[in-house]
Amino acid sequence: MEEMADTADAIEMATLDKEMAEERAESLQQEVDSLKEKVEYLTMDLEILKHEIEEKGSDGAASSYQVKQLEEQNARLKEALVR
Repeated sequence: MEEMADTADAIEMATLDKEMAEERAESLQQEVDSLKEKVEYLTMDLEILKHEIEEKGSDGAASSYQVKQLEEQNARLKEALVR
């Protein structure tokens, strides 16, 4: 009987460990997806900057980039106010 109880306890612990591992895996996958999105966004920004530097030189690209950054910051602040 004691052996059955030990086995049941071991199964219960294994089940809990599995559930925790699945939750952790899901959380990590969400983080990976978020970071992939961020990399994609930053890669796009880099390509835009490279293109602007080729066309306008570094001064024009810098000011254009700064304007874009300020516009994005304004959008984020507006979103924060709405929440």
